[in-house]
Amino acid sequence: MKNKKSSKTPIRRALMEELEPRLLFSADLPGVLAQSGLFGSEADSTPPAIVALMDAPAVGATIGGQEQKPAEEGFVLSQPPTGATPQKELVFVDAGAPNYQQLINDLLKAQAEGRPIEVVVLESGRDGVEQITEAIEERRDVGAVHIVSHGSDGSLTLGNSKLNAYNIERYRDAIKNWQASLTEGADLLIYGCDFAGSAQGREMVEVLSTLTGADVAASTDKTGIADRGGDWELEYTAGDIETQIAFSTELQESWDGSLANYVVTSNADSGADTLREAIGLANATAGVDDTITFNIAGGGPHTIQLASALDITDTVYIDAITQSGSSAGTLSTGTQHNLNIELTDASSTPVAFHFQAGSEGSTVRGFVVNGFTDGILVETDNITIEANYIGTDVSGLTATNPNSGDGIGLLNADRNIIRNNVISAGTIGIQLVNSDANLIAGNLIGTDAAGMAKLGHGAQGVRLNAGSSHNIIGGTTAAERNIISGNVDEGIMMQDAGTDFNVIIGNYIGVDITGSGTRASIGNVDDGVQIEKGASYNRIGGTTAAERNVISNNDDGVVFADPGTQYNLVQGNYIGTDATGTLDRGNARRGIDIYDGASNITIGGTAAGAGNIIAHNVNDGIGISPDNNSTGDSTGIAILGNSIYDNAVGIDLDKDDVSPNDGAGDADFSANALQNFPVLTLAATNGTQIAIEGSLTSALNSTYRIEFFSSTVGDGSGYGEGEVYL
Repeated sequence: MKNKKSSKTPIRRALMEELEPRLLFSADLPGVLAQSGLFGSEADSTPPAIVALMDAPAVGATIGGQEQKPAEEGFVLSQPPTGATPQKELVFVDAGAPNYQQLINDLLKAQAEGRPIEVVVLESGRDGVEQITEAIEERRDVGAVHIVSHGSDGSLTLGNSKLNAYNIERYRDAIKNWQASLTEGADLLIYGCDFAGSAQGREMVEVLSTLTGADVAASTDKTGIADRGGDWELEYTAGDIETQIAFSTELQESWDGSLANYVVTSNADSGADTLREAIGLANATAGVDDTITFNIAGGGPHTIQLASALDITDTVYIDAITQSGSSAGTLSTGTQHNLNIELTDASSTPVAFHFQAGSEGSTVRGFVVNGFTDGILVETDNITIEANYIGTDVSGLTATNPNSGDGIGLLNADRNIIRNNVISAGTIGIQLVNSDANLIAGNLIGTDAAGMAKLGHGAQGVRLNAGSSHNIIGGTTAAERNIISGNVDEGIMMQDAGTDFNVIIGNYIGVDITGSGTRASIGNVDDGVQIEKGASYNRIGGTTAAERNVISNNDDGVVFADPGTQYNLVQGNYIGTDATGTLDRGNARRGIDIYDGASNITIGGTAAGAGNIIAHNVNDGIGISPDNNSTGDSTGIAILGNSIYDNAVGIDLDKDDVSPNDGAGDADFSANALQNFPVLTLAATNGTQIAIEGSLTSALNSTYRIEFFSSTVGDGSGYGEGEVYL
């Protein structure tokens, strides 16, 4: 027999009132994707009926019977007509719900058929209760509210927060304010699995009914299709429910998902209510997107000692931020995490989390991972790793038990997201092997959680090799900026043929979270960025300020090496300064170093914003050297529109100080063919115009671009640099 307070079940009749179809999302586009142009232009200031969702996939949807444009073409905005019937039902769909777009499409179909439903997608990166409150407070005469999200006994997952008995007091006033927007006798339908499955859950139903003044219905068991052990009955009610389930019979029979939530209450390695058991249960329900949350008693932090790897073979959302007392900050802007679930090695375990085939679409967040060989290994696609401390202790400030290998390893793994983590104190922070189209953003790699002290890796902060391509390191907002500093070898290494078309933008490499610091306190011991062994067509920086990298306090700032390494681009960066572009944070040798046959590299450019500032480096601003082989010298190096000053030598061919001009022809087997420099013999002005005379002795019948600069301080040697491009 079903457990009910009221004997009346939710009815299935349709409410036939006309309303213009509406779909809302709760936040703006992520900066790096918006800048990329993948989502089209921004809407105007008119309040839209459709707004972009932050970090759930934006895909096509049918609105009022018309095909919505794909995301890259921009969203279609649809406003209700003047005098439209007031909105009667609000459906909140959490972006973490499996196959959430299928749910939305079904709701939009109901809209088109006349049901007065307005859909709001809860952004997964924000507090969901706050989002619901914001949406409800903007409306009046709401007759029903539907909340579709993962649930467990007395707990709902809403955005990046939970609503349960432990925090209901925190949200009491906000939820009570919902009453002002609800009609008398309004209904609140809660779809999360098992929400009313115990006395505690049923008490939560009563509390919500009291606070909102609404009649409340909630599920006592698994919500979803019967094939997955679920149903669509909301078995427990407080009051008389008159609103039908939001979804059609067709959807109820076809939706490939459930709103199940496994709760970890034990810090043992195995057995009942453990993380290992929860992952095993999730793996056993193939094709179902499950959620694992934490509710371990006590103040924490709680340590789980793993005797073997946690192998993940099905889609699962593992959220340790749900443990009481935990929170996620935005590391690259100075807000640290507070994490209370620590995974550590009990018996030479090679890896903590191992994402394998079948786990596509999974997320892991909120863990401290230390003491393993590798922290997290991904051998599949579309995994999100966020808000973790990998290699440090629970404070994120020390590393007494680091991982000995990779913090995060991607092997033949595409379209994964690694964001907002501290990844420090191992051998390599993040290693990509033959992995494409991944995003690495907002991480502190080689520093502590404050971004101010070294906890570097023994080798690189980030290494891309074996044909890894089309990856993005960084982004165009402060939240997407990586701090990659304090590492013993390079901050970023790209190597091997096929490691092409990668983008490094908006990062601090060798400086601290403020964009400053010193080489001793925070710099990478070796180079900031090194591209070698045939890696080509990669871009460092861009023409906008948002794409600028700060690459300072390293040995060399940027290095290109080896034959076959070609057609790489360096634009718009600060190399040797702080983030303001003014203070001396020079690299210990060269700003940019090109050697052993790397060729056809562009440094700067003719477009606005393309020029780099290359200053304060101890040796050369740009050094280009041969490989002592007449067939493999570094040639085709275009140096355009840069601000190069306060280096020992601005541009040094052969890296042997100033090379004298030689005779006509000027076709030397050496760096950039030992291109002669122009000699100016006269500079005169009449107050309004400047006349310059000089000559360039070089190869015949060729065209050369000569750029002119001014400098704050003259150079008596006659071999000065160019501070301000004219």
